[in-house]
Amino acid sequence: GLTDPFLELLTDSLAGSSDVRFRVVATDGVLTAFDETDEAISVPNQSPIATIMNPKAGAIYPPGTLIVMQGLATDMEDGTLPDEALSWSSDIQGGLGIGPSVPINTLDPGTHQITLTVIDSYGAPSTSSVTITVGYPIYLPSVVR
Repeated sequence: GLTDPFLELLTDSLAGSSDVRFRVVATDGVLTAFDETDEAISVPNQSPIATIMNPKAGAIYPPGTLIVMQGLATDMEDGTLPDEALSWSSDIQGGLGIGPSVPINTLDPGTHQITLTVIDSYGAPSTSSVTITVGYPIYLPSVVR
């Protein structure tokens, strides 16, 4: 369906490698032809993607509540990253644990920014954060006149 003799391709959608080759296949429905790049092309390493599934942003937890932090990390070059590539931290308490699932019930009262940091096999980092509150919610009664 191309009308131009070229195609611009964004490398952000490709896995990184130092040995990439492109093959073009053209067909008219009966005849088929192809060509491949003469030399290898280098595509830069892509950063992994960190995803926090739990806790949800804005959640409020009473002190001492068990919070199970759950996340995952994927990378275009590595696929699913190993457990040791995921680390959890709080801006108040620092490091909280390693792995895709970290249970904790010792968060200090206050508003925490929980961060999941992931690092791929090439050393490229990525983070995802949510803000939660450890404390008791205050509900004010509504006044009707």
